[in-house]
Amino acid sequence: MKPLTCEMCGSTDVVREEDLYVCRHCGTKYTPEAARKIMIEGPVDVSGSTVKVDTSQELENLYTLAHMSHGKDNASAAKYYDMIRQKVPNDWEATFYSACCKAASCSAFQAEQAVDELCNRYSIVMELLKKQISDRSLLIETVQKLYDDCYELADGYSYSDGREQ
Repeated sequence: MKPLTCEMCGSTDVVREEDLYVCRHCGTKYTPEAARKIMIEGPVDVSGSTVKVDTSQELENLYTLAHMSHGKDNASAAKYYDMIRQKVPNDWEATFYSACCKAASCSAFQAEQAVDELCNRYSIVMELLKKQISDRSLLIETVQKLYDDCYELADGYSYSDGREQ
């Protein structure tokens, strides 16, 4: 197998950082699957052409991982939702649940800041929902779900401080 060479700048100074491979020269990030493909197939010359990269399968995988982690390992779920936001910045689900999962997984010391971030995102999420969900009944159902998730988060904080229920 040949060394991992960055497709963007040609550098071979690529290192693994957490769950990604990162080119130290230009900052391009690769998933393990993409890095494996580059090592096997080699870099692609895209000079003078327009290339459209299909990331739908990767996004689907990230959503699956986020959904599986949500409620069980909220820190991991937040990480997956953040990865989705990097790829699709205006995704309402990732925007809301990255903050929600961070708030659910933080310590009591960090709770106020995490809840503030979630509250700040709420109006952004509502605007995104209006743009992305045209079916009124689905929109209402989705907003109710977000409300329920916020209520559950708040309920968890109120009883996690040692007071009796």
